[in-house]
Amino acid sequence: MTIRRFDWEDLAALAHLLAKGIDKLAYELHSPIAHCLVAEVDKVVVGCSLFTRKSQEKRGWGRGYVHPDFRQQGIGRQLVQASEGWLRQEVGEAAIMQRHIPDLDEPVVRLLKAEGYLPVRHSYEMRLELGDVQAPGLPEGLFWQPFDPQRDAFALYTADREAFQDNWGYDLITFDEWLYEHLKRPDFDPSLWQMLMDGKDIAGFCMNYPSGWVDTMGVPSAWRGRGFGELLMKRTFFVFKQHGIPAAALGVDAGNPRAVGLYQRLGMRVTARGTVYQKLLNGNE
Repeated sequence: MTIRRFDWEDLAALAHLLAKGIDKLAYELHSPIAHCLVAEVDKVVVGCSLFTRKSQEKRGWGRGYVHPDFRQQGIGRQLVQASEGWLRQEVGEAAIMQRHIPDLDEPVVRLLKAEGYLPVRHSYEMRLELGDVQAPGLPEGLFWQPFDPQRDAFALYTADREAFQDNWGYDLITFDEWLYEHLKRPDFDPSLWQMLMDGKDIAGFCMNYPSGWVDTMGVPSAWRGRGFGELLMKRTFFVFKQHGIPAAALGVDAGNPRAVGLYQRLGMRVTARGTVYQKLLNGNE
């Protein structure tokens, strides 16, 4: 068994291993923040470690997979250790590796704990089957503005950064990284993105995708406390329904009771739970 850096000739084999579409995987791996290691046995790709690090951060996010026929052979452990070694080398000093793991994935949880990872945060995936959905009313002076990537991208990036700067896990993402993460996705559809406007200012926004996934919903601080989060979600449900999307889903930090409470009031229910595991890496190790 050998572990090496991903080569583009591995793309088809890796997509097959992960049961993922080639276009979607290529998008992920072309990202300026993405890195990948593959594990080979007799020149067959049997596992991988995918991890990201934004250019302004000393934190990496990792995830991995080993083919069921090759588990319990230490391959997953070696992939975890190799990705940590990459991050230490990349940052050049103390760094943090984080991994978000579904709570039902007990073998991976045991592996991470054995490697010194500690749980630091919990999350929920929540979902709502969309029934009879009506367009919400708007307070006087507000309006919905269709998202135009050429006109609105930087303004929305700025609003996104401001809306989440006090949240746990806030990331230092550059504008170029943000553009790739959101607008270069194969399933990007600007007609699903919602911007609530107060004059020339963005008072709230939802970045949504055709699967029914609400990737990001935010309200900048100057407009909070006025029910705009609920308004944005109801607008999203209505737009999804117009596009024939039968359900809405999202991920939320379980340590944010206001957000969880909002989604529960709207009828969303927890369908999965996960945990963020974290390890502090010493650059001298």
